[in-house]
Formats: sequence, structure tokens, C-alpha cells
Amino acid sequence: MRIIVPIATRGRPMRLAGALHSLTTLASGRHQIDYVVRVDEDDERTRAIITDLEGAYGIEAMVRPRPITLGQAWNECVFGREWDACSVIADKHLCQAKNWDDCIDEVVGQRDIPASSWHLLPKPEETLLIISRKFYQAMGEQIFPEWFPFWFAERWVYEIHQLALGTGIPKVANLAMSEPLGVTQGLRDLEFWFDFFARTRRVRLHCAHKMAIALGKAIINPLPIIAEMVKGDAWQKPRIPMYYQTRGVPPGEPTPQYISAKQRAERFLNETARAA
Repeated sequence: MRIIVPIATRGRPMRLAGALHSLTTLASGRHQIDYVVRVDEDDERTRAIITDLEGAYGIEAMVRPRPITLGQAWNECVFGREWDACSVIADKHLCQAKNWDDCIDEVVGQRDIPASSWHLLPKPEETLLIISRKFYQAMGEQIFPEWFPFWFAERWVYEIHQLALGTGIPKVANLAMSEPLGVTQGLRDLEFWFDFFARTRRVRLHCAHKMAIALGKAIINPLPIIAEMVKGDAWQKPRIPMYYQTRGVPPGEPTPQYISAKQRAERFLNETARAA
């Protein structure tokens, strides 16, 4: 089993080192694991230790211009590479599972489960994605959509999985990661992003239809699932003030990358409205 671990990092060099140490220490050594770390070219703190990380953990560092969104960064890490399973990790996570690569081999390689996830502690409602090569190809050779500055990219994949296969993405019992509590980088305009996510569900439905065909699954009736998703949209909106309180609002003006991401999303909504 060849496993790729894409890590998009910015401004957290010591947390990145901790994540790599936990993963390499607890891996079984029975599988080929490629740690691909994408570093922003203007991130001087992280670039200062990349050579040390390459020597200590055998990573491959990609130094690129700062991406417009995190989904873009993760997609760049895996594109054009050979791998059997992909386990998406952030630079703040610490592995809590001994022989975690054996678990991924069992789930993806032996049981042929197309998508699964780690448990994330202490946030049981959140997950970290593990996907097979087959799932990646069915997604159009990308892990995540490249619309969103935060959160919603993962939710996008989970909805496609549910619409295609009729179930949520299962968590692997023996896989756990810990995550320090803290703010979400770039958390802005939640009202807009919740609305954008809801209004683009038809795009995910189209992707789910193609995925079901690619995975050799029967096309299911999506209407009951969509009805529940719409209820979820309504449930989330009153929670927006709570998200700002608990996850923090970044100081200062938005970055040029954030502005580009939002303008691109606004253009898409305008174009689809005109085409309707």
C-alpha cells in the first residue's frame, strides 16, 4: 500500500514538526508513505526549518505561491502522483493511533472502502478525510473543491458521498487525531459562504451521479437526502454568531487570496442565475 499524506501549512512550523513526528513515530513501517508538505513561498518561518524536516522525516516540500484556497493547496500536493490511499492532514494535528498506516491499508486496500475518516479529538463532530484512488478519480482527480477558504470544502465531499452512496463517510474505529482548540484562519462572511454552499447543491448532485456510475453503484433517489440537507442549512444559520465567538474573527483586512476566492464564488452565482 502506498499512502500519500498531503499537508498544507502556513505559519505554524512547530506544529508542523509535531504532526510529522507523531505520524512517523506511530507508523508501522510496512507501507510506503509519502509526506508531501506544501509551503507558501512567503512563509519565512516555515521555510527556515524545511531542510531540517526533510532530513528528519523524509518529507517532500513544495514551495509555491500562496494558494487562493486550502482546497487548491491540498489538490496540488497529490496531483500527478502515484498512490493508493490519501490521508489528508493539517499542520496542527497530532496522530494518536499506533500503526495507523495498517488501518488505512485494511480499510482502503483490503475492504475497498472508497472514503473514510479519522476521529478528531476533542471534536467528535469533525473528521479528517481518507480516500482511495478510485474515489479520487471519481471526484474528477481532486480531493476538494477549490471554492472555499475554510470548512466547507470538507462538507462538499461529505455531501457528494452521501448523495452518491446513500450514507455518510464512516469513521475508522482505530484512527484518532488530536487537534488543539483555536481559531479558524480566514473565518469571514459566514452568511455568504453558508448561502453559497446551499445554492451550489445541484453541482454536488451532478458530481454524485457521476461518482455512483464510476464506482459501479446504483443511482439512488436523492430527494429525501436533500430534504434533510436543506433542514441542516436552516439549522446552521442561527449558529453563525456562535461560530464567530468560538472560532474567532481574523484581525485586519482580508487577504488578497480571500478576496479572490469570494469574488470567484460571487461570479459563479451570478453566472448560474443568468443561465437559469
